[in-house]
Amino acid sequence: MILPLKREVFTDSLYSQNIITSDVDNDPLTLSLVNAPSWISVSSNTLAGTPRKADAGTASFTIRLSDGKVNIDSSFNIEVFVSNYAPDITSTPAITVNEKVRYEYIFRATDKNPEDAVVLNFISKPSWLTFVSGSGLLFGTPGNNEVGKYDIVLLATDGIDTTLQSYSLQVLNVNDIPVITSQKNLLSTKAGTPLEILVTDLLINDPDNTYPGDFRVEIVAGANYTFSGATVTPVSTYKGNLSVAVKVNDGSDWSATYVISINVLSTPISILHRNNSAKTISKIYPVPASQYINLEFEKIWTLLKCAYPT
Repeated sequence: MILPLKREVFTDSLYSQNIITSDVDNDPLTLSLVNAPSWISVSSNTLAGTPRKADAGTASFTIRLSDGKVNIDSSFNIEVFVSNYAPDITSTPAITVNEKVRYEYIFRATDKNPEDAVVLNFISKPSWLTFVSGSGLLFGTPGNNEVGKYDIVLLATDGIDTTLQSYSLQVLNVNDIPVITSQKNLLSTKAGTPLEILVTDLLINDPDNTYPGDFRVEIVAGANYTFSGATVTPVSTYKGNLSVAVKVNDGSDWSATYVISINVLSTPISILHRNNSAKTISKIYPVPASQYINLEFEKIWTLLKCAYPT
């Protein structure tokens, strides 16, 4: 009987070796094991088995060869070494996040070797994400400029073996609501005269739209004016600075209401008087009209006294 030369194995690994036997009388031979651990057996001249971690150490037993008449025993030892197990990753990341929303993932791993300390780290990640190796926390808030796909690779190592977790994180675009920041142009109109408010009359902040083409203006109801769409008409009796509420739309969302100022001018004054031919005449006077009206009344009074003397 020629015994195997290999006499060591790692846990969770298959041990398999052939035993060569012969008999000068050509009698049928059988092999058996005496006092062998449960994980090892012999069949068809093959000694085989897979030890577990609990089987670590030296396995000592006897290999017995028999022709039915005579037994030949040989002592045999197998040294069972504990295998190093690579860390097992036990967490699953979210693979999408909206822009301006905090992303948070706790990377976790365990090791079958209880004496092994597992170290967590990263190989690749976007700059807007921060990784805390002690806790495995990966976090960050993407902005509008971070919309897109990012490849992330995290690792867990016990100092001997390393396990990687690779995934793609998609940052989804969310429409940014437009913000009217100020009134760009000085606006004026006459009382009772319509005025269209243009996008270019306003300054708008919206990082994911193009100014001014992506926006439209709409007027909101208020005092001392009527409106239709983006056109406002001051009431005919109003004069001075008129506050008008407006909002803009970027195709998806409306901005908050913003109040602009319009300088409303008085409507020119029409005065009727008679000339020396006794015909009614209408004349338009500029604003302010008082000095012109007073002068005209003096002329009219003079004409009247000449035409109708007392």
